[in-house]
Amino acid sequence: MLSRRQQSGRRTGIDILGDVPWGTHLCLFYETEKDLIDILVPYFKAGLENNEFCMWVTSEPLNEKKARDALSTAIPDFDRYVEANQIEIIPHNQWYLKNGVFNMQRVLNDWVYKVNQALDRGFEGVRATGSRGGFEKGVWKEFADYEKQVNEAIGKYRMIAICSYCIDECGASEIIDVVNSHQSSLIRQEGKWQLVESTEHKKAEEVLERTAHNLGEQAKELNCLYGLSKIVEEPNISLEGIFRRMMDMLPPAWQYPDITCARIVFEDREFKTDNFTLTEWKQSADIVVEGKKTGALEVYYLEKRPEIDEGPFSSEERELIEGIAERLGRIAERKKAKQALQVSENKHKTLLENLPQKIFLKDKNSVYVSCNENYAKDLKIKAEEIVGKTDYDFYPRELAEKYRADDRRIMKSGKTEDINEKYIRNGRELVVHIVKTPVRDEKGNVARVLGIFWDITAQRQAQRKLLAYQKRLRDLTSEMSLTEERERKRLAIELHDHVTQNLILFKINLGELLDKSSPGELVEPMDEIYKHLDRIIGDMRSLIFDLGSPTLYELGLEAAVREYLNEEIQQKHGIMTEFEDDAQAKSLDGDVCAILYRAVRELLINVVKHAHAQCVKVSICKSNDNIRINVIDDGVGFKPPAEGFGLGKTTGFGLFSIRERLSYLGGSVEIESKPGEGTRITLVAPIKYGRNVEKLIR
Repeated sequence: MLSRRQQSGRRTGIDILGDVPWGTHLCLFYETEKDLIDILVPYFKAGLENNEFCMWVTSEPLNEKKARDALSTAIPDFDRYVEANQIEIIPHNQWYLKNGVFNMQRVLNDWVYKVNQALDRGFEGVRATGSRGGFEKGVWKEFADYEKQVNEAIGKYRMIAICSYCIDECGASEIIDVVNSHQSSLIRQEGKWQLVESTEHKKAEEVLERTAHNLGEQAKELNCLYGLSKIVEEPNISLEGIFRRMMDMLPPAWQYPDITCARIVFEDREFKTDNFTLTEWKQSADIVVEGKKTGALEVYYLEKRPEIDEGPFSSEERELIEGIAERLGRIAERKKAKQALQVSENKHKTLLENLPQKIFLKDKNSVYVSCNENYAKDLKIKAEEIVGKTDYDFYPRELAEKYRADDRRIMKSGKTEDINEKYIRNGRELVVHIVKTPVRDEKGNVARVLGIFWDITAQRQAQRKLLAYQKRLRDLTSEMSLTEERERKRLAIELHDHVTQNLILFKINLGELLDKSSPGELVEPMDEIYKHLDRIIGDMRSLIFDLGSPTLYELGLEAAVREYLNEEIQQKHGIMTEFEDDAQAKSLDGDVCAILYRAVRELLINVVKHAHAQCVKVSICKSNDNIRINVIDDGVGFKPPAEGFGLGKTTGFGLFSIRERLSYLGGSVEIESKPGEGTRITLVAPIKYGRNVEKLIR
């Protein structure tokens, strides 16, 4: 941007303009060659005298030769300026076009180059003029964009420019574009030059009003377009309201307003003037919304008029009706989009405000952008008041830093996280479950973080109570199992030491009687009693063995397991067995010993029932303060479930039961198995066990 000193006035040589600052961009509406000479010759004369570099880009009707002759006539020492290369006159097709193509950016860059070159050569700046004359109609939009770019950028440079337009070649919409892309406009009114200051729609309206005698019907067209733009700007006006207001504006824009009527058909609705009547003199244009015909704009004459371009309608009126229909289509698109957006926003707002969860949105610096009412209530603010706040405004510093660290981690990783963390509400510390997810911008970069959370304090408390209750229940169940083992042991010992021993003694005595010469008639009955007693003793031993191995109680775990392998697995089921003991003294607690024996026995029963094994091996060793037992078979194996083992189809302890009881003792179960590769199950338990069942009961 130029400094205040650099923006000081430059003499233009044009009386109505006077002095203007650098960065001035004017347009000149002309009708004749004389209009161009009247303005541009004194304009360049003043520039040469002001030590400015002058550049005239010419086009018909004032070509390069005519421009040079006009300057030579008005400036006596013109040749001196030419020899000093202070002025350059060039045809428009050499300046604006390269190989017949107009490139806006190239032309803009060339102007900047000319300014810098002039300053390097010692000139005060650049004074220039150019014309749209000579361009094809199809280049108009691109040239209009070029003029807008010049108007936006010229204020940065030591340059004054006048752009000339033949008013007879400009339609209403083109005049609007020209006036909107220049700071001021020069136009001849009633033989006198007038200066029109340009300010958006007001500027266009003023130009059209001052040139009413030249524009004629174009002024009416412009008023219609301008009126439409003003209607659209009215706040809260509906699409139906716009269509109804257009009915008052359409007839005056046509050549014969007194006999003109109009109608807009849009979707299933119709809007028409009070005098509407269908006639044969019709002009219409489709209203297109989102690429589909949605309606039509129709204009009718009620009486016959001379035919011109399109029946009684002019080509300008064709452009006007199509321009209005196109604008109505765009307006309808915006209104529908706005309505749909409003409905969507209301729906989402209603949804967000009625969700029990707290929701917030932060930017990449963890500054709040928005939140829902539910979260705002916790913070004792209104939802809109959270904008620009941070966690430091609501939470203790330590907690705020924790939240912000979570935000940074999530935005850096670009991944959604579920987090359980502390939360303060009304001075009370709660536990919340929060889901934080990164929000990406249109380029795919993480720009924000969205959070939604809810209170899980009661749920966590209930969960802890449930887990504590389940643990107590498991512990009591395990303790009951230990009590059962102790009772089994007592019964087994009682049966072994008393009942079985008495039965054996009775059998011995009965045998002695048989050996003596008993009466012949008693021998057979006594022999039957003897055999029956022998079966009872066998059944009693099996019962005692089921209740608890006497070997376990008398000789220990290793001897009991070795005995069970030999008698129950190898002899009864024909499976080869192997037993391995590290021969270290273990001094196992009685409860531990009983649980481990029953667990090994259950595992061996499973081998017999399910493994289809040829061989099974049991090893027992001491490992620090623990005892470690491996049960290994070469059977079919299985795939252990990933989530661990639970209650299965097998009876007795089962793997689940074994795990629960060992866990109660402070031990564990490890399983290694693959289909077709056998199974290895390791039992680990502490050698000494000390729990107080009374504490569990309390």
